[in-house]
Amino acid sequence: MKKLLFLLIALAGSTLKPAAVAIRSVSPEEAFIEKHLVDNATKTLLDQYSRHLAHLVKKIHATQARKHGVWQFPGVPGRYVKYNIKRVIMRNRLARCIEEEGLALLHTPQKYLYHIKGQHKNLHNLNYVVVINELHADPEEKSKPMTLEQIKQVITLIEKTGHCSTFGHNYLRLSDGRISFIDTDGTFNKENPIQGIIGLLNHDLSTYYTPKALYYILDTVAQHLAHLSRKENDKAHRHLSNFLGDQSRDLKNKLTMVLTKRIAQYKKQYY
Repeated sequence: MKKLLFLLIALAGSTLKPAAVAIRSVSPEEAFIEKHLVDNATKTLLDQYSRHLAHLVKKIHATQARKHGVWQFPGVPGRYVKYNIKRVIMRNRLARCIEEEGLALLHTPQKYLYHIKGQHKNLHNLNYVVVINELHADPEEKSKPMTLEQIKQVITLIEKTGHCSTFGHNYLRLSDGRISFIDTDGTFNKENPIQGIIGLLNHDLSTYYTPKALYYILDTVAQHLAHLSRKENDKAHRHLSNFLGDQSRDLKNKLTMVLTKRIAQYKKQYY
């Protein structure tokens, strides 16, 4: 009888034991880090530069602007290493918009985190750098004017995400015809995205866009200008003047006339 009792107690103990083991919960920050860490092969390559990277990010972090943290290392070919973990967060915002809105002509490259060896594990710019695979613009695509459909999708991305870093050096024209937004640590302003739309005018407008694409940009700018506050309107017009001032005199006058007319038409609709 005693043997049977001891056997039942032992069985009960073995049954209850797994339930008694505490399961460690993973915080959202830990889950984010784990999801975005570089592969082991890249980590091993970067580990040899860990002390140098710790020095570089500390130096940038101490500056007021905290900019220009982009490096390449001979032992890590085909990779860019960048300061500012915001790049990963905002890249994901763009990627979600591209997927949800079906913006098949747009692209943003995957960005990963590398934990600097010897640093703390919490998510901070002193502890992690961003790693991105090197991309190259296609010269043939770059020479083509951007089309109306491309610009419609770019402006949708700007308006939905607030992405304002839309100058030409912040994206690449890929060989498959897609526009790849590579710089995602710049300004985001979802409440007033006009800065990003006006930024599209920072080119030689006689050749950079097809006529329909250029008109669509101007028309969208006019829609936003028609209902901006006085302060925002003045700032937007200063940016416009700078970019249009870089065009030929005839083109500047023509574009200014189109904008003035469209703004007046939209103001009538709003007011």
